[in-house]
Amino acid sequence: MKIIKKELNELIESYINSAINEQHYDDIPEENQGGDCYQTAYHYFVTNCRQNPNLRLVHGLVTGQGQIKGIVYNHAWVEDTETDNVIDLTMPEFFQHVNTTVYYALGQIKYSVKYTAEDVLKNIQKFRTYGPWDKKLLDNPY
Repeated sequence: MKIIKKELNELIESYINSAINEQHYDDIPEENQGGDCYQTAYHYFVTNCRQNPNLRLVHGLVTGQGQIKGIVYNHAWVEDTETDNVIDLTMPEFFQHVNTTVYYALGQIKYSVKYTAEDVLKNIQKFRTYGPWDKKLLDNPY
């Protein structure tokens, strides 16, 4: 089973990397090309969290791929804890809804903070920004 999982992960990573490197991000909405992942994730979360209480707004450290390979940067996305999927509308269309395990593996995410609706309300009032709100993320230069 471990060998199959490893081969599957390698195949998925190869496909994603080649697809990312071949495309020019034409399918990413223009408003998301300037690095507004915190705003995009926040708006998706607050628009949908009432009808889906399993959603979590997530802020984390992602390791870049392609042209930004190896750069660790702050990023925001939404997770559905019931379906175990990530919703990241700043990604190319084919990767906007993906399994959490795959997303974390490909993004080499080693640190993330997950917020409930109550947490989001408290932090938006405290910081008056879409994020990041966590000290470790605030201290990251990217």
